[in-house]
Amino acid sequence: MLELLAPKPGNVNRYHDFENKTIIDFLYGSVSVARLVRDIFLGASPGDALIESVQTMLRLAKGNTHLGILIMFFPIATAAREMFFWNRIELTKKASAVLKEIPPEETVKIAKAIKYVSPPLPLIKDRNMDVTTDNVLRNILESGVTAYEWFKAGSSVNIVAKELVDEYKITVDVSRIIERKKEEVGLSKAIVDASVYALSRAVDSHMAAECGEKVARMAMEWARKIVISGYDDGQIRELDEWLRKNKANPGSTADIVTTAIFLLLLEGVL
Repeated sequence: MLELLAPKPGNVNRYHDFENKTIIDFLYGSVSVARLVRDIFLGASPGDALIESVQTMLRLAKGNTHLGILIMFFPIATAAREMFFWNRIELTKKASAVLKEIPPEETVKIAKAIKYVSPPLPLIKDRNMDVTTDNVLRNILESGVTAYEWFKAGSSVNIVAKELVDEYKITVDVSRIIERKKEEVGLSKAIVDASVYALSRAVDSHMAAECGEKVARMAMEWARKIVISGYDDGQIRELDEWLRKNKANPGSTADIVTTAIFLLLLEGVL
């Protein structure tokens, strides 16, 4: 909810709703995230926890509000369950390693949870492993791929998948920005600036799938200019207005920022 309330450019926040989703929908959907973490800490398998959490989200929020966050959280929660001290670097390393230990049978459950939502996703080169295809569940089993291998197949076009297999590199960098800036400018502004930074680091795959690669790249380049400018509030407002005018939602960026906040909470920094 910390991420949701901050006035990040292009996202639902306390000042802006979407035509088809409001901040209330996202608040209801956040219950699914709490359920995911709870179930994993109580011993549920990643696939079972993800399926139950996605179903909770769809029931309460009446749509997809938190799928990317759920996907990014489940490896971290699984890693945290196996660790005594929670340091974000060790957590993210362990989280990526956890994916390599998830067998095909469990990977099928993860893919099934994602298919429940039918999110807008860019097509990956290996069509046999693309979640939008009808045979992906059977192909995962027949090919014997782990969760790591499956997410790796989509990492070239999906920033969330890339973060999972790259030890959450951008996410960790974003967490450092929030940690550093929260004392200087306050937590809300720190989260906004971190969101712009995250958008500047890579093409937002959610935006690319919904609005096209060109719009997503324009947003990334604009964000880079804002970072260079020192996160000028006026430029951030202009970016926000442009994103909303083009109905370009940097949803994957929001997933990364939320995960960065989760890491800071686990570490006790927030």
